[in-house]
Amino acid sequence: MSNSKPYYIYMASRCAINDFEVIGLEPMIVEFIRFGVTMSLVSLLQKQVETRAEAICRHRNQSMPTELGKADFESILNGVIFFNQHYLLDSSHFDYTSPVAKVYWDETAQSWLLFMIDDQNDEQWLAYPYLSQSQDLTAIMREIDKDPKDLFW
Repeated sequence: MSNSKPYYIYMASRCAINDFEVIGLEPMIVEFIRFGVTMSLVSLLQKQVETRAEAICRHRNQSMPTELGKADFESILNGVIFFNQHYLLDSSHFDYTSPVAKVYWDETAQSWLLFMIDDQNDEQWLAYPYLSQSQDLTAIMREIDKDPKDLFW
């Protein structure tokens, strides 16, 4: 990144949004400046959900034998997807993974959404029927961790 890039971004934040063509900035950068506060909040929420997902996976993997699968997660935009890694007997590497849950921050609703994978179609996400939406990330993550209805793991 060149030294002039921050200068242009700084200048763009102090001129009219429609002036981005004049100084050569791309619209995406201007959007970042205009919505910087919102994007910072989303970044903070993303870090929180990733940290909690990592803790859930670590906790599950410590207490579960490999034959029953290991928990893993992948970051997505505004959330995470949890996976179950399936192992063959006497194998130290997983054979395949299957998605089990998705946690997503809905900016419009200002809440966390929880989805489970459809048993008939592993590419289809369904709203988790017992807690599909909450402003409390802890409640959503607790549901995945404890899995009281035995629908995730």
